[in-house]
Amino acid sequence: MKKNNILFILLFILSLLFSSCYLSYKVDFDETTFEEEYQLWKNNGFTDYSFVCDRHIYEGGKMLGKVKISVCNGNGTYEVLSDTLTVNPEEIKSIDDVYEYIKALKEKNERIAKNEKTSYRFTISYDKTYHYPKSIKIDENVRKKLDLAIPYSEKVEITDFTLTNTQ
Repeated sequence: MKKNNILFILLFILSLLFSSCYLSYKVDFDETTFEEEYQLWKNNGFTDYSFVCDRHIYEGGKMLGKVKISVCNGNGTYEVLSDTLTVNPEEIKSIDDVYEYIKALKEKNERIAKNEKTSYRFTISYDKTYHYPKSIKIDENVRKKLDLAIPYSEKVEITDFTLTNTQ
C-alpha cells in the first residue's frame, strides 16, 4: 500500500512538471489582419477627420475617459469629453496613433507574458469602410500560480468617425 502511495505521488509530481512546461505564455494577436487593415487605412490617405476615443482599463476599475480628436492636414488636436480623464491624451491624436498604440501594447504584453507567466488576447474589430480599429480589447488569460490579483483588461473604442474635408 505504501509503495502505491509513493508511486501515485511521484506520478502526480511528474504530471505537474510536464504540464507546466507546456503552458503557453504568449500574446494572442492576429498580426496578418492587423497589418492588412493598417495598410488599407494608410492607402485611404485621409488627412482631415475626427473621432471619439474612449479608453478604459479594468484593473481596479480605472477609467481613462473620452477624448474627441480632430485631425486637420494630418495634425491632431483633442478635446476632453469626460471629467474622469486620467491619462495624457497626447498618446493618441490620430488613427495612425491608435495603430501605433496597439503595436506598443502588443510588444509590452509580450514582455510581460514571458516574465510573469501569463498570456493576453487581443480582440480587434475594424471598420469595414475606412479600416480603422473601432474596438480594441486586451484581456489577460492566465495568471501564474494562485495569484489573486485582478486580471488586466483594457478596452479602447473609436466612435463617431467623420471625414471633415471631403473635396
